Order: sequence, then structure tokens, then C-alpha cells
Amino acid sequence: MDKRAAIITFVVITIILSICYLPSEYEYITAQKTKAVICSDGYTQRFTRFGSKSSHFYYTVEYEVDGQKYVSQFYQTKVGTLQKGNIVTLYYKGSNPEKVVEVSLPIMSIFILLSVIAVIRACRN
Repeated sequence: MDKRAAIITFVVITIILSICYLPSEYEYITAQKTKAVICSDGYTQRFTRFGSKSSHFYYTVEYEVDGQKYVSQFYQTKVGTLQKGNIVTLYYKGSNPEKVVEVSLPIMSIFILLSVIAVIRACRN
């Protein structure tokens, strides 16, 4: 495969991955932030994702947005590090405060940036 075909393939794969992941990153970037109180002891839920086994520790949290109280699920990957009564920072969807948004690194945005840098370097050589 010549250099041009490799670059085109790389760009197409980046675009496809972007279409899959950017909506969740956009949801996180546009999320609103508030404080929430943990009102449960929590429970563990195990799952398999992309072949690796992992677990999240879920808590029931209570928070307030514009004078209205909400109760939702909040999780973290470090099992048992929070306790009932702790205050945590929670991100929620601005148009729907009942929906808690998962906090994650903008992996796809970082991947796109690295892809652009790689393509520019490949074109220079």
C-alpha cells in the first residue's frame, strides 16, 4: 500500500470513529455541573466492555437544579471510596437535569488531534 492510500484509509477510519464517539463527548462538554449528596451505601455492577472485565460502584445521589430536587445514579470506578453523606461534583444534561452525564476523557478529540498531526507529518515526508 502506498503512502497516499494509507493516509486516506487512516482519515476514513478517523471519521468513522468520530461519528461513533463525538456525540457522547459533546454531551459531556455541554453538560452542566452541580453538587450532589450521596444518599446510599452503593452497590457494585460488573460488566464486560471490549473484552475486558470491569466494575463500577453505583451510588444514589440527590441534587438540586433550579429549585427542583432530583435523585439519580452516580458511579465511579474506584470501588467503595465514597460514603453516604459525601458531596460529589455531578454533571447533568442541561436540557434534561434528570440525566446524569458520565465524566470521561475526550478520547476521540485527542485521537483526532493526533491523527491530524500524523497526516501532516506523513505528507511532509
